[in-house]
Amino acid sequence: MVGHIGAWDRYLILAAGEMLAGVEWPSIMTLEGYVEADGKRRCFVSVDEFNACQAELHADWPWPSLQSMTLQMAETVYALFTQPGLLTAETLERTRPYVWRLPGDVRLTMPAGWYLWGIALEHEGVEHATDLGI
Repeated sequence: MVGHIGAWDRYLILAAGEMLAGVEWPSIMTLEGYVEADGKRRCFVSVDEFNACQAELHADWPWPSLQSMTLQMAETVYALFTQPGLLTAETLERTRPYVWRLPGDVRLTMPAGWYLWGIALEHEGVEHATDLGI
């Protein structure tokens, strides 16, 4: 679970870099452009494929390495979303519209940047809250 969270945070960091560079549709939106720590670039067909790939990749990592990577990714995501002048509302607004499908066939249309902000919070704060003891 820890490696899974760290991998998604890495993907959010990559997306943040794209948005900071003015990209309107970050690669994460189509599951493209993931960059592993060794620089290898990957694209995925589905979220399940990404998750399976990361589970296999992290299966043999020693705990201290996995913990360190995940903490570094979490701290970086936190800094990107909280430091003034980085991922500002204006930066998030400059992305293309995305339709977020929620349970109950609820659909919210918002800029992709705001969607990524929302899933960053939802992923750890809701989806994995119990796993993390939150």
